[in-house]
Amino acid sequence: MERDLCAYFEQRLKQKTDEVRVEYQLLRDSPTQTGISYPKYNLWARIFSGRKLVASGAVRVAAVEKLRFDVTDFLSSEEILAAPARVQLVFPAVLKEKILGLAKVN
Repeated sequence: MERDLCAYFEQRLKQKTDEVRVEYQLLRDSPTQTGISYPKYNLWARIFSGRKLVASGAVRVAAVEKLRFDVTDFLSSEEILAAPARVQLVFPAVLKEKILGLAKVN
């Protein structure tokens, strides 16, 4: 998962000079899955370029064929604080308060 998160954020943040590093924590112990869709994991990620924190936020990834993780959604801390209602449009309602709390800390 770390490899795929780093690749996603390298492209999204256009960080070419320093290596992108991602630290993450699962927001739930198990994935969510509806029907035959890929299992989705909800994370809180902190993205670093070199030693500098460049972004943090809630991430939703899909586990694809046990080969890779595709990022389906990313809401930065700034986006979450600016429009808290967006959280429940992407993430399970049970995670809303946890995500809002993490956004305020980061």
